[in-house]
Amino acid sequence: MRRTARLAVGLLLVSVLTACGLDDGPADSPPVPIPSNVPRDVRYTSADEVVAALVAAGLECKVQYRGELPRNGGSNARCTFEDNGRTIENEISVYNTEVIGEDDIGDALASRRDPPHGQTLVAGGNWFVRVVVGDTTRYAQKVATALRGALLPPFRDLPDIPEKPRYADLSALADALDRAVGCAQRKESDGVLRCRTNAWKPGFKCAKPDSDYDVTLFRYGTVAEREEELLMKLAEENVMWRITTAGNWLMVFRHTETRDKAARGMSAAAVDAVEPILEDKIYLDSPCNPDRRP
Repeated sequence: MRRTARLAVGLLLVSVLTACGLDDGPADSPPVPIPSNVPRDVRYTSADEVVAALVAAGLECKVQYRGELPRNGGSNARCTFEDNGRTIENEISVYNTEVIGEDDIGDALASRRDPPHGQTLVAGGNWFVRVVVGDTTRYAQKVATALRGALLPPFRDLPDIPEKPRYADLSALADALDRAVGCAQRKESDGVLRCRTNAWKPGFKCAKPDSDYDVTLFRYGTVAEREEELLMKLAEENVMWRITTAGNWLMVFRHTETRDKAARGMSAAAVDAVEPILEDKIYLDSPCNPDRRP
């Protein structure tokens, strides 16, 4: 999945794709398919139609630029909207699929998400939008909801993550965690399970008054779904994530030491947040860091 895009196109398309920013990679790599979670039936005929959909959803996106791609390849635009006093810029690309095929669009999506670009995209059947705010998912989620598209976080260089063990349900995952570091006072809701490890104690300085747990468990239907969710979390670069993951699950911990012990006990990988690489950092409300000494 992490590779530079390759465009195997005829001479007619070369000029179109170059102008679209699609001709970014070596010609000997196989094409990258459009991700399976991208809705193929959500299509727009032009960049202006995407802008209209944003406005209709309550995001007053003001157009800064419009352009037409060569040889009727499609259109692009830039527009901005305000969110809590911040200007959010959106780069919109809409493609004519009679000229530009799915393989080419899949390559374009992959090349933009791949390092060193590391862009966050919202995509549908023949279009995508880059939400240019540090390439986090915070604002892109609003665009995805407005356009009924899929949110695609940047690819990251991840450690080797074992494909096993896998668990049939959250209860079995919690039992495995219990054997490693404890998992008491379990609370399951909205598809996740929270519990207390052996490290939890009353008055834990990072806990809110109603937070009586220190680990959150997530289980997914497939390994691909788990990887996409992991990338989604790491896209919020200024949040101190302490994650352990393998197979079809991941867990988020409050303590690094407890996370590391769980990773060893469950034959899983430990993953930390990636340091921001952009100068324009987006500072979110980060969770308390219990590892930081005063």
